[in-house]
Amino acid sequence: MTERRVMLVALEEPTSDAALELAQSIAPHLDADVVAIHVHTGGSSDFARRAADDAEVPLLVRHCEIAQREDALRAAFHELQAVAIVDRDGVFVAPDVEIALDVQQVSVPESLRSTGLTGGVPGDGGGAPADAGRPNSWVSQIEPSGAQ
Repeated sequence: MTERRVMLVALEEPTSDAALELAQSIAPHLDADVVAIHVHTGGSSDFARRAADDAEVPLLVRHCEIAQREDALRAAFHELQAVAIVDRDGVFVAPDVEIALDVQQVSVPESLRSTGLTGGVPGDGGGAPADAGRPNSWVSQIEPSGAQ
């Protein structure tokens, strides 16, 4: 039996529902199951549990300081051998994953467009959007961790 691929989606207020919607629209193109992750840096995680429950996807919760948020996401990405992650900064795809996805096949929810997402690798200073002619439409490659 072939193990299913995993696509992570980082849940943050107020964009959790939109990020889940985007991940669920991309996941079939990657033959992947969506798994939500919330990096808890304080306050309540109730919104993340509700969003994951409503979308009927599993939820991972990681606890850390806000300065380590991106490290926690990157660690979960590699730990689960995810093929992609939807984050507030864009959609990131593992370097060994082939994706033939026309940005017009995926509808970016309005609430994500207003966040100014531009693509790139989280914490690595960004990168260019996949289609510079369509602002806030993005698919970028995520770099392997130093442990690989």
